[in-house]
Amino acid sequence: MELRRHQKELADICDQILGGRGLTDIVCAVTPGGGKSLLPQILASRLIPAIADALCWIVPRSVLQDQGARGFQDPSHRALLGHRLEAMMTTNQEHPTRGCAAYVTTYQALAADTRKINAKEFRRKRYILVLDEPHHLEEGGLWHEAIQPLYDRAVLRVLMSGTFERGEGTPIAFLPYSTSDRGNRLDWDSTESRAVIHYTLADALREHACIDLTVHYANCQATWLDAQGTEHHVESLAHAGKQTAAALLTALKTEAALELLSTGVKDWQVHRTTHSRSKLLVVAANIEQAQKYTAWLQERGVPAKIATSEDSTAAYQAIKAFKRQ
Repeated sequence: MELRRHQKELADICDQILGGRGLTDIVCAVTPGGGKSLLPQILASRLIPAIADALCWIVPRSVLQDQGARGFQDPSHRALLGHRLEAMMTTNQEHPTRGCAAYVTTYQALAADTRKINAKEFRRKRYILVLDEPHHLEEGGLWHEAIQPLYDRAVLRVLMSGTFERGEGTPIAFLPYSTSDRGNRLDWDSTESRAVIHYTLADALREHACIDLTVHYANCQATWLDAQGTEHHVESLAHAGKQTAAALLTALKTEAALELLSTGVKDWQVHRTTHSRSKLLVVAANIEQAQKYTAWLQERGVPAKIATSEDSTAAYQAIKAFKRQ
């Protein structure tokens, strides 16, 4: 097992920081499945205790919180990075690291931290702050305000995601934007204080971090009422423009979603006749839809388990079993 290109690049940046480079921010744009979950371990193993006392990793869901903390104990990760560090999964508790190198929490927990326990902790220790999937942080929103004190106190801020954009097009907190004739756009330039790492799908395919995809095109029309009661209609999701998110969400609440699922299942079953170890992963828009899809699959004789943030322990066990099969 070797480090992938973006992981090596982050390790090199850590060495530069140790050598005196005055970085305060690192932005990591890593394609989904590219291995960004290893980045906090690289940061902790390289930079603690030299420039920081601990690391705080904030994620959008409790399932990711659990996976992040467990990842520090993964034998293959420890062997690859040469560390024996541990991370605590905590939710607004005093002294959250409990003697460990890091703690993992969620954006929801930070927003509910009325006692400002996390801000107090950042005043007590030097922290590296890792914001995972920060596109969930709308600029000026509640979560942005909750995290701002931590961001201001951190010795190093690291933002990592495979999706640096929001569905409604609003700015993401803590990211630099430049204004052009096409509106606001993310500024991807590195500066004296900010390093930018890119790891694209092409990079991941080249390093066999991800497998190549065969994409099947599907389309439908959608009609819905907005919050003001105004009716909207699009003949094609492909041409919905700025209404794509609303149109897609509408379609996924109708029988069209089950038609798509049925098509996908049939394709997988055909593929499985020649690739017996192939697996099926269904991603739902929300927990309610996930429950509906799971029941639909089970009724048709497809062994299926659900893995949602509603039950992080059961989700972890389901994911673990899925990987073993």
